[in-house]
Amino acid sequence: MPYKEVFDAMPINQMLGITLLEQGPGYGRIQLSITDTTPTGIGGSVNGGILATMADMVMLVTVFSGLQD
Repeated sequence: MPYKEVFDAMPINQMLGITLLEQGPGYGRIQLSITDTTPTGIGGSVNGGILATMADMVMLVTVFSGLQD
């Protein structure tokens, strides 16, 4: 199964609306789709916990890009 399908099927990513856009050697690119249920911070900004989760998930994508060869 392609890693994009695995990543996009992860329950945390589905709940938060995070999808994998692209992945290559040493990099990954993800996207957060903002919805009415997306946790927000002051003034409607994205919650810091969501940003930290995104950083963690894109690091996972980057590590896996090096392991797939």
